[in-house]
Amino acid sequence: MISELGHLRFHKHRIGLTATYFAVAKISPEGESARAIFNGKGYPVVAVFPLNLLGTHELFVLLRNFFPSTPAIYLCDLRHFFHQIRISPTLARHFIVVCADIAFRWDMLPMGWYLSPRVAQGIAWAIALFVPEGAPRIFEDHSHDLAPPRFVYIVDVNRRRVGLLTILYDNFAIFARDERTVQLARRRLEGNFVLFRANMKPAATTFRSRSSLLVGENDSTFRGPVHLGVEYASIANRLVWRVDSTKVKKWVLRFSTDRPLPTIWFPRELAAFIGWLLWTRTVAWMPLHCSGSLLDIASDIGAHVTTAAANGSAKAWDSAEMVLTATNVANLQDEWYRAAKNTWCLNITDHGVLDSAVIIAADASNVGYGFVAHVVRESGGTFTILDRSASEEAKEWHTGMSQWHIFIREVFAAVTALRAAWSRGFRRFFLFEDNTAAKAALERGYSVNRIARGILQRLHIDIWRATTFIGIRSE
Repeated sequence: MISELGHLRFHKHRIGLTATYFAVAKISPEGESARAIFNGKGYPVVAVFPLNLLGTHELFVLLRNFFPSTPAIYLCDLRHFFHQIRISPTLARHFIVVCADIAFRWDMLPMGWYLSPRVAQGIAWAIALFVPEGAPRIFEDHSHDLAPPRFVYIVDVNRRRVGLLTILYDNFAIFARDERTVQLARRRLEGNFVLFRANMKPAATTFRSRSSLLVGENDSTFRGPVHLGVEYASIANRLVWRVDSTKVKKWVLRFSTDRPLPTIWFPRELAAFIGWLLWTRTVAWMPLHCSGSLLDIASDIGAHVTTAAANGSAKAWDSAEMVLTATNVANLQDEWYRAAKNTWCLNITDHGVLDSAVIIAADASNVGYGFVAHVVRESGGTFTILDRSASEEAKEWHTGMSQWHIFIREVFAAVTALRAAWSRGFRRFFLFEDNTAAKAALERGYSVNRIARGILQRLHIDIWRATTFIGIRSE
């Protein structure tokens, strides 16, 4: 991965552009090691495609909406993927490490360079979607896309969508309605890996049929396939998930649930703990407004570190201790009990008469707000269940609400529409939102704005879980 350039006196004009090197500690089954990182942030930014990755919550929504019953799953991981990607000599001269008076050049794609994730993500999708000569196309065609897709559907011979593929750098996941589809996609992937000489991790390759995912609701010994820290299983023929049980055990070794959490923390350790607790709430499919106490402590950490750094502390994250209040410790302890329990999160979908998809469009203006909701019949066609666009009484803002920012009004209109549809017994919603800030707040279930946060707290967790938020452009 590196080649020696020889003994030279280090001068920038002789070697070219350079990047700062640092090592990140990593614990692996072979023991402790370090991951080499280059900090290439000083490079000029050029116009590149956006790194639009599929988020964990979005993946849950996809799985819930696409698979009414448990899918078959195939997961695989490439070994040291960035370091399998060779870079040209022209690019390699920008990444040089000097130890004493010996210079070394990095010949593989360095981590930390701002373009590296885009290069790796693009190459991963190119390998996966490559169609060998004479072979059928089993993934939808994205050859004309200007950027790598967030996910692709798997299609059968009749071009019907029967599964999906997601990629996050070197992590590949296939979810399909039957084992045959998974095996077809698996053979294509693994064949392309061989063709492009991409080295897989044998231990990270997992195929689980629908039947092998079955677990009793209280079976704590079961361990299902794990993808990006999320463990999957099946209860009552419904896909369920939880935080990877081995990660929970690792945190339990550090903190015990039978004794109080400490009141004095180093900021870095506390930030890691808060981040892990928030991650468990994400996997439990909880909106962020349900974790307000954690977010408050996270805000305190930021203020504490900023103050310490301003006072000249070179190690503000590691040396300036934080003292938590009794209320903060109690909130942390409560969240810690929930996280350590790590119960399965059920894929909530009621497949009854009222499970028809409800399409909702909500909007707000300086005058007032309105929304309309339609139900899509399985047999085709739609019918209206809500129409508040014609009622002046329903549209007008009350005293004080007229002073709200348009973003808050949009959130209010959307929450009101969802609660109205839920009250009529429907349990599956697609809400179209043309305000980007409002859509982001609705997806997170949280906003830093106090008024918007209060409105979002009226959005019951079951309604939030049952809704897919779709951004649109207003004409």
